[in-house]
Amino acid sequence: MSKYEKFKIYSRASERPIRIYSFGIGDDSSFEAEMLSRSTTAEIYGFDDTVDGWGAGLEAYPNRTHFFKTAVAEYDYYDEEEKTDFLSIKSIMKKMGHDYVDLIKMDIEGDEFPTLESFLGDYAQGGQLEGKEVPVGQLVIEIHVPEKGPQISQFAGWWEKIERCGFRPVWSEANLLAVTVGDGKPCCFEQKHLVGKGKQG
Repeated sequence: MSKYEKFKIYSRASERPIRIYSFGIGDDSSFEAEMLSRSTTAEIYGFDDTVDGWGAGLEAYPNRTHFFKTAVAEYDYYDEEEKTDFLSIKSIMKKMGHDYVDLIKMDIEGDEFPTLESFLGDYAQGGQLEGKEVPVGQLVIEIHVPEKGPQISQFAGWWEKIERCGFRPVWSEANLLAVTVGDGKPCCFEQKHLVGKGKQG
């Protein structure tokens, strides 16, 4: 069982499919396969510019999986060198025609900080959507802390911004892969947040 597969899926709208966004897929689609096997109404939208499609295990769900060779980022731009579209979460939701996402799984190697800060900034104090419900029910994030990453004060501010938008941490687990097969130094951990207010709360 992967680090994400123990989570139940909650949806606020029984009349439509459960929407799951998966940012950062690589060659492992075990999370997506597990979510689809647990819910007959779940549909997964995957975004990753480093691979050409899903990993093994999703062959039985062709109508409920949607892959896009696109990267999620802080803001929209096109990388000429890599020939890749980078889109914000807000722009991706608009492109998909979605006004709400039940669960976002994010494993994007350090870019989770600016990407989430940009998305949640609209709903934080002073943002153009301050006071409105964030259109996401759950966040499951692999948080990477590079050697030259954010200072503790910066990380605390990022964390507080997530909480001010209504999310509450409900689970955390150290990812020790780098310790066992890497350079011996822990570099990331898994974190799950649930909306603590609004329609989901």
